Amino acid sequence: MVSIKLRKRDGSIVVYKNTKIAKVLEKAFNSVDSAAEHDEVATEIASKINNYIKSQFMDKEEIVLDVEYIQDCVENVLMKENYPKVAKSFILFRQKKKELRKLKKRILGKTDTSNLSINGLLITKARYLQRDRKGAIIETPNDMFLRVAKTVAEVEYFYNKTAEQVKQIESEFYNMISNMEFIPSGRILANAGTKNSMLNSSFVIPIPDSMDGIFKALYHKSVLQGLGAGTGFSFSKIREKGSTFGDSFGQASGPVAVIKLFDHASDLSMSQGRRKPANMGSLSVEHPDILDFISMKERKEIKNFNISV
Repeated sequence: MVSIKLRKRDGSIVVYKNTKIAKVLEKAFNSVDSAAEHDEVATEIASKINNYIKSQFMDKEEIVLDVEYIQDCVENVLMKENYPKVAKSFILFRQKKKELRKLKKRILGKTDTSNLSINGLLITKARYLQRDRKGAIIETPNDMFLRVAKTVAEVEYFYNKTAEQVKQIESEFYNMISNMEFIPSGRILANAGTKNSMLNSSFVIPIPDSMDGIFKALYHKSVLQGLGAGTGFSFSKIREKGSTFGDSFGQASGPVAVIKLFDHASDLSMSQGRRKPANMGSLSVEHPDILDFISMKERKEIKNFNISV
């Protein structure tokens, strides 16, 4: 019995699977006739493709084939089984994927075998791929998926999993991400497996009605945003503008002035991937300064905050 392995375009070698060919064939059949179910016939043709390949290498125990050779076999079997329209659809799909790979290579500067769309690749390149000290990209999207899967899976050691079990979890999680079944948040994609251990996307920071508390919150905000996290605040505890405080009978600046301070501080922060800090500010509808609060953006007084009543 011939054992078939596949050499992917990135050079890695994996076990050839009929099920993946069947999924591609099902899409090709659906493009020709979307009114019918084609999973059974796609599985049948995939099995015939497998037999066809093995018949070409009867004297071999194990073979390693390129993707292009497998695709040629798909076209040959479809024509042999009298599915010319499906074969044409597959050929067009193949050509489209070829053009997509060329475009991705121009964007990334290296071969990308991921399932990311062009827009997805552009975002990933700008925000999540690791770079060297000179700013050059040093990983592909698949490298990023592997980095994330490995880092997340290592948590299982705390639950007394064996190295083999952790490796299996890592593989399952990698397949889930690379197949676009589940995508972790941006901070996990950017930071997992790096010196920056910030994996949370956002934090809520309490703000008391005191200068000491306000500036402590500002400090915590700056530290967290420097690591790439977003921050949220409720300014409802801050006394209204113009009210007196302390023995000096000074006048309070009010929550809007504090938000402006926090907003300006965000201009000074920039996290990995040139990502601007994200802020959410809220104020109780019962606060005396609520009208001044909700009209801040109309007056163009802040630019780094989303606000909510």
